[in-house]
Amino acid sequence: MRNASIVAGLSLAFVFACSPPATTSGSAVEGTEESAAANADAPTPRESEISALPVYAPEISDVASICGAETDYVDVRAFAGKNGVTPQFVTAHAPSAVMFRWVDLGAMRAAYPGYQYGNVAGQHWCSGTLIADESAPAGAAAHRVLTAGHCFFSANGSDGWVTPYRVVNGQREYLQDEALARLQTVVFDFEIVGGRPREGESRNITGIDFDSTHALDYAIVEFAGAAPGNRAPAQVSRTNARVNDPLIIIQHPGGAPKKIDVGTLFQLVPRAAPVEMRYNDIDTIGGSSGSGIRNAAGAIVGVHVAGGCDRGIGNEGVPIEAIRDRARWL
Repeated sequence: MRNASIVAGLSLAFVFACSPPATTSGSAVEGTEESAAANADAPTPRESEISALPVYAPEISDVASICGAETDYVDVRAFAGKNGVTPQFVTAHAPSAVMFRWVDLGAMRAAYPGYQYGNVAGQHWCSGTLIADESAPAGAAAHRVLTAGHCFFSANGSDGWVTPYRVVNGQREYLQDEALARLQTVVFDFEIVGGRPREGESRNITGIDFDSTHALDYAIVEFAGAAPGNRAPAQVSRTNARVNDPLIIIQHPGGAPKKIDVGTLFQLVPRAAPVEMRYNDIDTIGGSSGSGIRNAAGAIVGVHVAGGCDRGIGNEGVPIEAIRDRARWL
């Protein structure tokens, strides 16, 4: 039997807003008792953030993780520079930023016949960063991605999304973490090219390193084969950023083509629970979760996991030292 756990009434315990996927091939709730209604009256996703996962929800007037009156992130190919970060920085480091996308409905059916497949098939999901296997020989092709653990949590519809499950003795048994990771792909080079969005190559996920207690919100996935063009992975810092250090996030907000914003670290709580780093001048929305938080040299100093500018605390990430303390693959 494939990896599955009974989760009765489970919901993602996140309360922030997020954005809809910008370009997807997703479906309505498939194969469930709710499917007829979902196909007829599927709600329109909004710009808001539930720890950076897309969500169906009523319209509200504010966008939780946009820090200020306007959205400041821009397409990577249109970035002209900000706060000392140059277009050359983007050229060097944007190729290691990736997006996650759920496999299509046919692939879900093939992997888990007899299941109900929810409404995530084909959807653009989270962001991540290509990193090296630090135990591999120098120059080995990179095949790992650092991201947020909650990108692979099950969802029961309370936030609008339903992930695959089966019904056992009247209860829904949802696929969990590793099984859900294997139902997503890593997508490279989703950018605006010639005025139009264009996706690059994708890779199938084959394994995952994550905190099974969900106490620390990180994950590292492995994918089959090498990254396109054997591109260079991002360097992963061994030390946290310091307050007032510049930070850069290259991301796929709302499942959109790759974007960038620049700001500074204003608060770091490195050993508290939850472990947090905060930045109140870098915009993120749903789909930004899992983005690498980079320093001025392009090294990863954290992983973006949640929005909080609407609460006056800034958007939030997990510092890299906490991830290194827990991760098997770093």
